Amino acid sequence: MSKYKTVIFDFDGTIVDTFGIVVDIINKDHIAFGIDHIDLEELPRLRDMSIKYLLEEFGVNVLKFPSFLSKIRKELAKRIYEAKIFDGMEVLFKEINKLGIEQGIITNNYVKNVTDVFSDEQEKMFKFIRSEKRLFGKHHEIRKVIKEQGYKKDDVLYIGDEVSDIEACQKVGIDVIAVTWGFNSKKVLQKHKPTYIADNPTCILDIIIGRSHT
Repeated sequence: MSKYKTVIFDFDGTIVDTFGIVVDIINKDHIAFGIDHIDLEELPRLRDMSIKYLLEEFGVNVLKFPSFLSKIRKELAKRIYEAKIFDGMEVLFKEINKLGIEQGIITNNYVKNVTDVFSDEQEKMFKFIRSEKRLFGKHHEIRKVIKEQGYKKDDVLYIGDEVSDIEACQKVGIDVIAVTWGFNSKKVLQKHKPTYIADNPTCILDIIIGRSHT
């Protein structure tokens, strides 16, 4: 039996691959965004950086960042049909459901972008889909959900692909799986000491049912 009663997923980079779309959005309008063109050959190096350092790398003004993020979300909404669910994730959702574990999503993306990617059947597998507009404010939304739903922290597991996801969970005091197929590289994720690392969706299921501890 799993020690977890609730599993909360990040969306972009964890459930769906939107990274290439976002890079393309920025590059097509990088002057308006006020940053340099992103060289695709630089992507492996950029994946080794947390979002905070990445913003410094591109000289994004902290005060202008909410507007910057809003523009990306709006453009992404126009192209969300291009986003694909990572292989193995839908099977994972079904297996978690079979275990009687509640599932939810807390994302920095729009809720509509999430639901536009899912089929009706996929959407029904999640008890809640919540959006936190502040990139570094996800811990606030996680705390809010835990309080509203009456969850115990020890029963909750979060799954994300970025350093910011790890930091949010550490602030709240819940376990976190960092997946290696999203934005941040395994190298930088390990440095920030998530509870677990998963290299594929099967690893996530193994962790949830206690078959493997990474």
